[in-house]
Parts: sequence; C-alpha cells; structure tokens
Amino acid sequence: MYSIDKSILSATPVTSFTKTGTNTYSYLLSLPKSTANRKVSYYWTANELSGKKFTSPAEAPVIAGTKFGSYNEFVIGVDTVKPIVVYSNPLKYIFTSQTNIPLPTLLASDNLGIDTIYMEYTINGAALKGQGFKKLAGDTYSYSNAFSFLAGTLKSGDVIKYRIVVKDKAKITNVVNLPASGFYEFKVLGILASTKSYVTNFDQQPAADFYLKGFNFSQPTGFSSPSLNSDHPYADGVEESYDGGGGSDKFTNNDAVLLKPIVIRSDTAKIYFDEVVLVEPGDNGESFLNVDGTVNRSFFDYVIVQGSNDLGKTWSNFTYGWDSNTFTIWQNAWNSKTDKDGNSTASGSPSLLKKREIDMLASGKFKPGDQVIIRFRLHADVGAHGWGWWIDNLNIQGASTISNPILAIEPGTEIRDLQVSPNPTSGRLLIQMPLVADGNKEVNVVFSDMMGKMIFSKKYQLTGDLFKEELELSSLAQGTYLLQVQTGDKLISRKIVLIK
Repeated sequence: MYSIDKSILSATPVTSFTKTGTNTYSYLLSLPKSTANRKVSYYWTANELSGKKFTSPAEAPVIAGTKFGSYNEFVIGVDTVKPIVVYSNPLKYIFTSQTNIPLPTLLASDNLGIDTIYMEYTINGAALKGQGFKKLAGDTYSYSNAFSFLAGTLKSGDVIKYRIVVKDKAKITNVVNLPASGFYEFKVLGILASTKSYVTNFDQQPAADFYLKGFNFSQPTGFSSPSLNSDHPYADGVEESYDGGGGSDKFTNNDAVLLKPIVIRSDTAKIYFDEVVLVEPGDNGESFLNVDGTVNRSFFDYVIVQGSNDLGKTWSNFTYGWDSNTFTIWQNAWNSKTDKDGNSTASGSPSLLKKREIDMLASGKFKPGDQVIIRFRLHADVGAHGWGWWIDNLNIQGASTISNPILAIEPGTEIRDLQVSPNPTSGRLLIQMPLVADGNKEVNVVFSDMMGKMIFSKKYQLTGDLFKEELELSSLAQGTYLLQVQTGDKLISRKIVLIK
C-alpha cells in the first residue's frame, strides 16, 4: 500500500509482485521525472490462507485508538536538510604557556552523511587558518580537534577567534556554522612573576594583577570602600552545557584570576578574606561532590577558590564550594526578597560579612614550593540568581598569617586555633578549638573523604570557652580525609591522615 504526496489513508494497493526467491518478492515503483520534491508513504500487508492478516509496521496505517500514523516514508528530491550538530564552546581564556588546547567532542549526523568538518581561526584578526576535525574511531557521530601552537607563538593580550563549519554529502551542500554568525572568542593571559604573598584591600583596584570575567573592582551601595565583586546581580548560566554537548541545561563560570603565582609555604599556606555570599542555595543536605568526584548538580550555584600548579592547564579545588546555605544570616537574606521566578532580589550589606580561611594544602593537590595560580569562581546554572559575591581584605600568606607550626599541645598551653592530634592517627583524633566569649556556641563538625563524600556530620551546643571532642575513626579505611569545623563565622579545614 503506497501513496505519493497524499494521506496514507488514500494509499493505492499493489498486488503484482515479482517472485525473486523461495519466500522473497519485490515490487518496482516507477515515477516520472520531476524537479519537485515528492513524498512516498507506504506499508506492507499480508494475508494467510487461514484469513489471518499481518501489517508492517505493526498496526499500519494508523495505530488503533489514536491519530498517530504507523507507516514508512521517504522523500524524493533535493536534500535541504542541514546536518544536526551538537557542540558547546568552553574556552574563555588560556595562558601563554599553553600550546595544546583540546576542544570538546563535536557530535554531528546527517540523513545523507557528513562530508567535512573543519574549524577556521584567527589570532588578532590575521588571515584565517583552517584545521579539520577527526572522526573518533568506533563512534558514528563523534569528532575531535585541538588547537596546537608552537611554544612562544601566543603573547599576553592576544585574542583568538574561531568558528566551526559542518558540511553534508548532498549534491547541493547543506552547511551548518557554529556559532550561527560571527566567531567564538577567547583571550590569552600572561602569567606575572611569582610571589610568596599577596595582600590587598582593593582600594587601589589592582587591575593589572587580575583577569576578570563577570567580576569587577567597585564599591557597592552601603559599603565603605572598593572591593572585588561579582556582577550584582549575577546572571543565570548561558555559556556552556552540563552534558558537554550544547544541551539546554546550561551554566556560566565567572572568574577572577590572580595572575601572580603564589609560592606555597610549608608552614602556613593560608588564604584569608572577608566575604558576603548571596548565591542560589542548593538542596538541603546535599554534599558538594558526588561519589565520583564530580560536582553535585543539586548544589546549584556556588562560589569556590581553585588553584593551578601547571601554569593554568588544569585546576583543582582548595576546598569544597559553598553557597548561601553556609551561614543562617546569608540564607535568611537570600530568602528575604524574591521575585516570581525564584530569584533573590536582596542586596548584600556589611552586616552580612563573614571571614573565610582556606588551607591551600588541605586538599592534598598542592605541596610546599608549588607555584600556584589562584582563581575565585562563581558558578551559575540556569536556575535562580541573586546578588552574588563580595570579597575584601584578601590576604594570601601575608605577614599577619604567619605563625610557627605547633608540633604538640602541652597541658596548660593556650589554644588559639583549631588543633587536631595526633595527626597522622591510627584511630582516635582529639579536636580542640577555642570559642569566642559570649559568641556562637554551636559547633558543626563535618568529616568527609577527599572526594567530598560526607562520612558523618554532628552539631554540638556548648558552654564555656573551649570545644573539645574525641573522634573514633578506627572503623575507616586507611587514607586521607578532610575535617571541617565551623562555629559562628569561622570555617576551618584540616587534612587528616589515617594509618593502620
């Protein structure tokens, strides 16, 4: 049964088949030549001598009880269908030290097949250069490519633009350009001389020391001096997709990159700063990382400080990301004003200020002597947005952070910071930390593995001026863990080594 440019319900029956084998029959349909496109719809029927009827596809031509057709169809004519292409550009900046920059896998398919995929790029507006994509072995739809530059080719301030061209095998080629118009663009950053410390209150707006994307040096309303700020409010994510292939679940990374590498100390490798964080909170009780080390999608927006000890090629987290759920005062501020779309319209203020301390050695990704580029990142998904991130009084291994390492705690010794002993430990771990007089006496202890999986969490309501607790860890496997202790506006992390 077939129809040409008509409803399948008006199909013409064909009974004159040619037998080509024991159980094989064929039919040749001849059509007059035409420049117009023609759509041929068809299905098969067969009847047994017993009277039983069969159709292919099943339930042809229309599925019983529905308006959905069940038949085969093809078009005769000029192919005007463009290839289907999925690609998401992640590049916003690279460093002069990078020579090989892989692009994400590109996915492409076409009804007649893909003929050619290539990219064209230019450095600072020079003549375009072309470079073909390669099909990945064993994968029908995947293609790869990478920028490859000779050492010394890229200079600080260079701007690289590129676009991707995908062509199918049609006689009159159908072409897809990515982006649809113009070019993707990213900047080349130069790395400045390394330093042992970096301290600034941002009053002088150290623009030469930072690369800013989605950040600025400004003085928000209500604050008394300039500071480092995300956009207020920051925007929903639109630039990249979580599936890596251009899907609708998108995100944007806003970065403030310190271009002076920090030489990590062996004694006190600390980052201190004041902050206000009004970014979309994740679901209650959700950890930052999944078991496999990827970021938990239910954490939503977050801020984080990261480092690179290979000149910007790869990045690692100093600690887990955090959001407005970190402190009740931030959470209350976020929820105090919202619009119909769930965005927070509350503004940051000095009354929301909290102090942040980050141990650059706690993650185990860095070691003393490493030269580390540091970046501050606000990650925004497509969901709700808010006022953003305010940072001031940045102190990285500055003079006020230097202290002698404590080798042991003797009876009667005044405890000024979080102390854990013994470390390494074979099972029992003593935690001691002073509490501020008349301050917050709630202490939250979180113990997790280095992949971010929480092992246990406990809150303590205390009296007095010293928090003291002994943890029993002997049931855990040998390895490295992360202890986080929070009280009031202090959140302190320590790397714990368990040996058996």
